[in-house]
Amino acid sequence: MLGTPLPLEHLSLVMLDIDVPIASDLLASMEVIHLIESQQDEILGDFPGKAYQSAYRRLDKHLKKISPYLDRRVVVERRAAPVALDELDRADKRAQSLWKRVSSYEEKIRAAREKIQHHKQLSNSLTQFENLDFDLGWLSADNPFLKFLVGTVPHAELSQLERALSLANTVIEPFQKSQEHDYIFVATEKEHQQDTEEILKAANFYELTIPPELHSHPEKIKADIQHQLKKNQGLIDQYSEALHQLIQSQHEEICEIIAILNMASPFATVASNLTGKGQLVLLEGWVAASRKQEIDKQLGLKLCNPYLLTFRPPSIDEMSRVPSLQKHARLLSPFQRLVEQFGVPRYGEIDPTKLFAFSYTLMFGMMFGDIGHGASIILIGILFRKKIVGLQTFAGFAGLSSILFGTLYGSVFGYEDIIHPLWMSPMEAPTQMLLIALAWGVSFLMIVNLLSIVNLLALNKRAEAYFGGNGVAGLIFYWGGIYGAYQYVANQQFALVEMVGLLLPLSVILYHQWQTLEGRMAEKILITVIEGIEKVINRLSSTLSFLRVAAFSLNHVALAAAIFTLAGMMDNTGYNITLLLGNLFIIVLEGGIVAIQCLRLEYYEGFSRFFSGKGERFTPLKIETH
Repeated sequence: MLGTPLPLEHLSLVMLDIDVPIASDLLASMEVIHLIESQQDEILGDFPGKAYQSAYRRLDKHLKKISPYLDRRVVVERRAAPVALDELDRADKRAQSLWKRVSSYEEKIRAAREKIQHHKQLSNSLTQFENLDFDLGWLSADNPFLKFLVGTVPHAELSQLERALSLANTVIEPFQKSQEHDYIFVATEKEHQQDTEEILKAANFYELTIPPELHSHPEKIKADIQHQLKKNQGLIDQYSEALHQLIQSQHEEICEIIAILNMASPFATVASNLTGKGQLVLLEGWVAASRKQEIDKQLGLKLCNPYLLTFRPPSIDEMSRVPSLQKHARLLSPFQRLVEQFGVPRYGEIDPTKLFAFSYTLMFGMMFGDIGHGASIILIGILFRKKIVGLQTFAGFAGLSSILFGTLYGSVFGYEDIIHPLWMSPMEAPTQMLLIALAWGVSFLMIVNLLSIVNLLALNKRAEAYFGGNGVAGLIFYWGGIYGAYQYVANQQFALVEMVGLLLPLSVILYHQWQTLEGRMAEKILITVIEGIEKVINRLSSTLSFLRVAAFSLNHVALAAAIFTLAGMMDNTGYNITLLLGNLFIIVLEGGIVAIQCLRLEYYEGFSRFFSGKGERFTPLKIETH
């Protein structure tokens, strides 16, 4: 049921510098090592491989600029040998030369697109003046006798403005309307210009500026714009085709460069983690203990020169820095992803994936027990399996659990009389359901407390494991509380034994807390008192949280009953439609809420008590694909 991340050991490989590319390629192809920075910087002060890494990054940068133009279906064959530095440099020069040719076309396409955008903006501006049947250049020309103005006024101001300007020997001509404004043309004598402008200002007139490109007749301008748009689009098509032909003609060379980049990735990645002196190079990392012999054997076959390979288990001081390598059956992958949403287990900690899969599935079925609804969930998982990764498996677990408990409850699409329950109907025994949920919560929290003790001991936190709130003292305190509550409810008794069973472990927890506090006496007393109250409230509220397991099982039956009541008020067609929509509502909405509530119980009442989630995921060195 439970497990921990796989055992890892520290690998130390000392070799000659000429063998580093071979070793890097081998370890990357095996995907066995999680690299770490060497701890021998003072002894081995040099950092070999920096030049190689720089050349790799330059090549990667140039290929990333070319990659948007590549066919995504290109398959690059893996090379058989590592890539030397001079070959990497030559590939970079080839990629740089190709990028310059690609860049020239890209720049021409960009310039043509900018011109298209500019002419589209001119076209939008022209729409304001296209109803004027004269050369727009006149409006900007310096006339000795007349002043021309074009602009907008609000609809409400137009009629009053026309009357006012008619008294000032001024011509006003509306030529276009928008949603909020009227476009007007105004012509006045120069001697009346100042009076006219004051009248226009009072009417909220906004003068429009005509771009120099529009100093012609609107029809001619429109034709010129269309010509330019067509011309520049033709250039874009021409350059795009030329670029496509260039990429096609260089297809084999590009594939070869990508293959070089892929095969150079292991050494380029390793370069940041290497230290050395002279011709000696040191590589360090974490590997699975089960693969030590395979690594030694493969290095012996591939490396041409002597090397020194050593393995050792992690020391206590290293435990917090060792990555976590988890292996689970494929069926558990959706649950593993949900666990990792909370965090990655530290090395040595309990991996909660299996426990999570079992308890989550069990609670979902208890809260959403119905044969028909469970089957529908499985069907939804099958239908949408390509949309969401892992949905089919997750829905399969949840749906089967719902079917199982639906059989125990005797429920099929809300019907309680089609099959006889193998166990009981929740609505007929609500008190029993609440007690079962309470018992489940108590059991769950005790298991969680035990897991917390195991994890604390694994992380060498012995004082916390024995005397902390989530340690042995916390477990005894919880047992004492459960026993005291049972005695009080069942026998109306809460005597000395119950008091001691509750207060003694609580005192131990608070004393341990006191020992870790710093500050003045009054502050320590206040914090300790608050901590004591919090411990009692927290354990009580956590236990009662599991009553929602029973509450949702009862709610499921009650919601189905409400839908049947509504359907009973309809005619035959309405009855069937109501049942269909009602069951769909239950599956989607209530099913989603139950899924979230189960996740909440797992995260906040389970993981947060024993699982730090602060581990580092094991990330193996591997050959990158571009």
